[in-house]
Amino acid sequence: MPRGNRAHRPAESATSRPLAPEQLGRIVVARFLELPLRTFERRVHALEQTPGFAALRATLCIGSVSGKLPASRNYRRNDPLLGIVERDGDDVVWRYAGSAFDREYLFDEVALAGLLPRGDRELTRLISRLRLVNTRNRLTHALVQALIEAQRDYVLTGDPLRLRPLSQAALSDRIRTRGACPVDADPSRISRLLRSIAAQLPNGEIVHLRALCPTARDLRRQYVSQIIKQERVRMIENKALTPMTDHEIAAAVHQTFGVQLLTRTVAYIRRDLGIPGSRDPERRSEYLSNTIDFSPVLPLTKEILCGQVPSGSGIYEIRRAEAPSGTCPVVYVGSAANVRKRLNDHLRGYSDNASLQAHLRAGACFRYRIVPAGWRDAERALYRAFCATFGTAPVCNRMSP
Repeated sequence: MPRGNRAHRPAESATSRPLAPEQLGRIVVARFLELPLRTFERRVHALEQTPGFAALRATLCIGSVSGKLPASRNYRRNDPLLGIVERDGDDVVWRYAGSAFDREYLFDEVALAGLLPRGDRELTRLISRLRLVNTRNRLTHALVQALIEAQRDYVLTGDPLRLRPLSQAALSDRIRTRGACPVDADPSRISRLLRSIAAQLPNGEIVHLRALCPTARDLRRQYVSQIIKQERVRMIENKALTPMTDHEIAAAVHQTFGVQLLTRTVAYIRRDLGIPGSRDPERRSEYLSNTIDFSPVLPLTKEILCGQVPSGSGIYEIRRAEAPSGTCPVVYVGSAANVRKRLNDHLRGYSDNASLQAHLRAGACFRYRIVPAGWRDAERALYRAFCATFGTAPVCNRMSP
């Protein structure tokens, strides 16, 4: 045999060495935790249809990790919804979106020991898979309960500003400290579970559970973003004339959220968000500049349109009559060859824009500007100015002009 081949033989034997049972077991559990919800659900149902499961029924009981009935809901393929949080007064109730996620197989270990000496490999493999289901469901339930407890204010309100910083390592420690989970909740397992599961909050919003583990940096970004959004609303309502400095933003974050930020931290966050500084007031107040010669805000009614709006070409904005505090009232910007006719069409419901129609039914106001020539270009400029100022398009504009 050539000398080179003999030199490679020790390396080949080392790489082909079998894994230790404990290490192999960790790998099997890790892969099982990563299964998508619908794949996991199908596997659980398939296990319960096997002949071996029927043979085991005398040695096990089918229990529930939550003790609650599952929620009734229709699901699509690859739906990541694990369960639903329901409000019960000041408390919350968690219900799983399917019975497979709530399964717990309670074995009579003495009776089970009498079956195993038969040397039935299929039965042994089935028992191992049922125990894997227990491992996943028990750990998942402990994870959900710890998340709901840690982020209770957010779960009840749906307000992302009520989230608290929570790393996955801290979540792991929280589960271990509670001592209610018989499965080791190490951070790597927590990370695998959080990758692809979601929950429905009491307000109907569906959120991925990993969003309930924000870092302190994530929350600081939200705080700064919220303060700047409130500033822009005040500017569009003519309650503020100049953008806030980074020092003023830091002070507002501290006053509103009780979090202290350095001025340079605000500057870093602002740049990450793509928001210009106070030394670039043109961009921060671009929408305000583009609407300075608009009409006063008027109620969107037939009488106002007939009596106060001319029939010429121009641009317009539609606002909510009563916008929640700190939110932008403008929901739509548009243009038309005949502004009065277009606004009348909106009012009569001659549109397939369901979102806009919902705001109009709730009551709306409007402003406009007559543009004798180039009104389409004026609409594009108005739309771009809104996006530059608020960081997003108006909520009811489905496409850019």
